[in-house]
Amino acid sequence: MDSLPPELIDDIFLYLAGGNRRQHILSLSLVSQILAQRSRPLLFHTITIRLAKLSKLFKLLENQHQTISKHIRRISIDGQNSGLVLRQRLPFIFTAIGNKVDSLSLINVPFHVQHMDFLMHFPAVRFLEISDTTFVSVSQAMSLLSCFRLLRAASLTNIYWNDPSSDTAENTLPFNVPASLDKLSLESCYKRDVMECLLSLHPPPLILDLSLGLLSPSDVGAIGRYISYLGARLKVLSVGFSSLDAGGDAEDFYVQCPLSMCTGLESIHFEELVFMGAYRLTNPCPWIAKILSALRSPVLARVSFSIHLPAVDSLSCLVDLQWSDIDQALAQALTLSSCLERVQLRLRFDGELEADVLDAVREDRG
Repeated sequence: MDSLPPELIDDIFLYLAGGNRRQHILSLSLVSQILAQRSRPLLFHTITIRLAKLSKLFKLLENQHQTISKHIRRISIDGQNSGLVLRQRLPFIFTAIGNKVDSLSLINVPFHVQHMDFLMHFPAVRFLEISDTTFVSVSQAMSLLSCFRLLRAASLTNIYWNDPSSDTAENTLPFNVPASLDKLSLESCYKRDVMECLLSLHPPPLILDLSLGLLSPSDVGAIGRYISYLGARLKVLSVGFSSLDAGGDAEDFYVQCPLSMCTGLESIHFEELVFMGAYRLTNPCPWIAKILSALRSPVLARVSFSIHLPAVDSLSCLVDLQWSDIDQALAQALTLSSCLERVQLRLRFDGELEADVLDAVREDRG
């Protein structure tokens, strides 16, 4: 049977199994060199490690016949309620499967200095996500980025740390963000501290694709300094504003972030241009239009907006917006950039849509 092509063996077994038995065949392939040879790169590509399944995974990896480890490319670790058990088991798991993993998610994983040694078993990681975690200092979060020398993209979401003014020698770790990192996404974290960390390095890393999530006024100054450093090297920018009222973070961003220097900007996205889940005193369009008018990139190719609407009476939320302000700013951008080819509205609705909503949007906006 070993002489048959693996694709044919896969098809024969899965056809004969049929129905509920198909899952049994796939389970057997965890310890069989014959079954599902063609399918393994897909079947075993991603695993999620949770406390409830940790012992089973540990036993599987200890099995000398296991076939899963060499095919795993993405790992998601959910450390909720795991604590000491996770720290005890991770070293062996990382050693067994880490050398080819290129994407790693750390969710609810309490920071511990020992993790720095464990993470060294992932030399090929290029994509890192850290979420729902609390650190003592921002340097601890940044030090995790330093573990991956081939890192290309990082996402920090819903993570917290103490004010840097309270840092001590005991809770401050050295960090050196890899030069390969060129994409960074920040959401629900203290973005100003991350920007200051980047600017403290010599030289600061060049993040070409920067997603800032929703800003707060206290973030804007540090963000403006980093964007000023990037200048023409910034290619993609995504930003949203918690307040589009006078004196809010949209005005601060317009004043303090020198987008006119970003002459290499190819794409800009505005998150939550309209968000009916939050109360706003003023129309969001004027400040967005001013920010667009500040752009001086001759290679700008795409401008996009996300719009969050209620499912009921959705269109009435759009009628009063001063679209002409944004249209005028986009027309100005078009005169500066012959590359501008797409203006995109990403509509998100809360609940089931009325039947005529999408048709009406297409007709009204062209």
